[in-house]
Amino acid sequence: MTRINMQAGARVLRRMIPAAMLCACVLAGCSHRETTLPVIPYPAAAEVYDGVFEMQGASWWIDPAADSLSRAAVLRFFDAAAGAVRKNSPAARQEESGIRFIVDKELPGEHYRLDVGRNGIRVEASDFRGFIHACQTLCQLCPAVPYCRVEDGPRFRYRGMHLDVSRHFFPAATVKRFIDLLELHKLNVLHWHLTDDQGWRVEIRRYPQLTRTGAWRKRTSEPVGASDSGDRYGGYYTQDEIREIVSYAADRGITVIPEIDMPGHMQAALTAYPELGCTGGPYEVWTRWGISDDVLCPGRESVFRFVEGVLDEILELFPSEYIHIGGDECPKTRWTSCPRCRKRLAELGVPHDSLASSVGRLQSYFTERVEAYLKARGRRAIGWDEILDDNPDSDATVMSWRGVEGGQTAAVRGRDAVMTPNQYLYFDYRQSLEPDEPGAWRLLTIDQVYRYEPIPEGLNEAQRRHIIGVQANLWTEYVEDESMLQYMLLPRLDALSELQWCRPEAKDYDRFLKNIEHMFAFYDAAGYNYSTRIREVHARVYKTGNHFEIDLTTSGRAPVYYTTDGSEPVVQSADGNSSVSETAVRYDGTPVAIAHACTFRASVIRNDGIHTRQIVFHENKAFGREVSFGEPPHPTYTFDAATGLTDGIAGDPGCPTSEEWYGWQKPMDVTVDMGEAPETYRSVRLSFFVNKPGHYFPPVRLEVQTSADGETFVTAAERDLPTEGKEVPEGVRTFTLDFPETDARYVRVRAVSPRLPEWHPAHGFYAFILTDEITIL
Repeated sequence: MTRINMQAGARVLRRMIPAAMLCACVLAGCSHRETTLPVIPYPAAAEVYDGVFEMQGASWWIDPAADSLSRAAVLRFFDAAAGAVRKNSPAARQEESGIRFIVDKELPGEHYRLDVGRNGIRVEASDFRGFIHACQTLCQLCPAVPYCRVEDGPRFRYRGMHLDVSRHFFPAATVKRFIDLLELHKLNVLHWHLTDDQGWRVEIRRYPQLTRTGAWRKRTSEPVGASDSGDRYGGYYTQDEIREIVSYAADRGITVIPEIDMPGHMQAALTAYPELGCTGGPYEVWTRWGISDDVLCPGRESVFRFVEGVLDEILELFPSEYIHIGGDECPKTRWTSCPRCRKRLAELGVPHDSLASSVGRLQSYFTERVEAYLKARGRRAIGWDEILDDNPDSDATVMSWRGVEGGQTAAVRGRDAVMTPNQYLYFDYRQSLEPDEPGAWRLLTIDQVYRYEPIPEGLNEAQRRHIIGVQANLWTEYVEDESMLQYMLLPRLDALSELQWCRPEAKDYDRFLKNIEHMFAFYDAAGYNYSTRIREVHARVYKTGNHFEIDLTTSGRAPVYYTTDGSEPVVQSADGNSSVSETAVRYDGTPVAIAHACTFRASVIRNDGIHTRQIVFHENKAFGREVSFGEPPHPTYTFDAATGLTDGIAGDPGCPTSEEWYGWQKPMDVTVDMGEAPETYRSVRLSFFVNKPGHYFPPVRLEVQTSADGETFVTAAERDLPTEGKEVPEGVRTFTLDFPETDARYVRVRAVSPRLPEWHPAHGFYAFILTDEITIL
């Protein structure tokens, strides 16, 4: 018998459905007929007609051929609806019902069909996941469901969301509410990050010290700049709690994939069992964020017995096809000096004179053994994209997190991949550049999530099929409680769901901006905390010809007003009333042209006040000029460098990934074409973002060259600089190189990044240099 746990999710839906009723009533009262449905993620195909079907008091019937999980999904839906509408009772026969759920085995798995008209609602699906998705769509439409016909199914078969419970621990009830949100948005995978340097969160009965010792850290050293909390911190899930959560998710069509990160990120386990490390300890559960050099020792056979013992119990708890084995960010420092590791390398056939340079082979050896162990037990390994390194024969599925290259490489090799690149899908990143915005210091706005295309360019049709899905990751270094967890998740989860569910031709950001207000009503009714940054004015700047244009968006079709002279578009009087200034222009969707330096301001009026977006276009004789690269930026920091380096916009001083900083590890080499009859100029100014712990340094050499023909260059100015010391405060460094006045057409700018110094944890590697603008004056 299948155990059905319905109560928690039903309580959430009972709070949500009154909000749907309000939105539906507004929709029904509009003077014009809506041509789209207020649903996220949006259906693959939907036609909307005049009229609505009132679910109030309508009886329902479910096909006797439906399985127990399908019946449970329908029962949960009506149990929730009972809190908002008159009770919907089951009908004895199909023809007596107003809402019918019918099994159609011709439909693909997870697909459903929805027909709504005068005769009621007809839902068709072939499996319980299809019925779940149909119920989630009805949840967003009821009780006044528009007449419509919907044919719906997902683009990707893997639609995941990751949750880290090691850095901060969340109780089982919070995890269930997290699962409720995944079900609402039609996701089907919860990737549960259960172990890391900062805490071991799953009970393993064979190794009890993992939770007695490894689940607790002495304190939590909070984000940089904050004081140490000083409090013992931790927690873990019993095996009974794990089983309950896995079952709860399964009832909602969601597979839970556990992650036991190895061989790195294992300091919590080493604290419990120090004999598993290269040095033998002592160790302690890490109290700070980052990456520990202490990892499992692949030279010890006892390590593999430990890993297999842990996996044996994990396999009993989690029936998922995939088991995540981590594989990321594993320092080789301890392996290099470990005699057991050197012996293992020799056994693998590595020549004695190559042992020190071949320690990376140990990680591929480790991965191969763990992968084989899982395969022999009918499971498949999945890991972060480092598992591609030195491991060409593996068939483990790859999670591409360091960019899109890992997924692309995997697909070309014929291996499956899940796309989760950090620059688009790391939900621990902050959602705006405002100083009070929580999260890690990188920026990830909702429109960046929405506009990401998961299939890498350059793949043929066979290779494209190896991109099996998309996942966002929520690391919790900066997420201390459930309220903040929800804030970091919502509403970026809405954008993620359309990215995972909708084919590219079905995505529509304007429609999404309208529908997100409908979802906010759900969240308000359910008591969820969410970011409202999408209600502010968002500006997209791009180049057209020799000038720039600005597109403006905000949620819910609210009017936006702008000025280009630095004045306020909307002013607020002493009595609190807002009025549009005489110089302001209402944005009508036509791009705003910017041809010279100015201060642009755009405002929207909301219930909580006036929200204004300001962009300063600074004076620059290179404004809008063409740029070419002798050395292109690093892929992580390319953004739109070809136009951004001469757009007059300064980079945000607090965020290196604001898409206004462009970065190099190799020497920067950029040429600006000043045009056929340029103004004279006599200086080049460059600013660099500096955060030395983040590997961002100022350059150690700057050079400006000029040329009349773009082929023969002469040096106009140059400067050598020392590698900046760790005692110098972080910030923005600005350098100006002066030279005799010239009207040469081409200006070439070079900058050299330093090697990270001995005092830096990553010493020996090249630093990044990040610059925002080549200002020529």
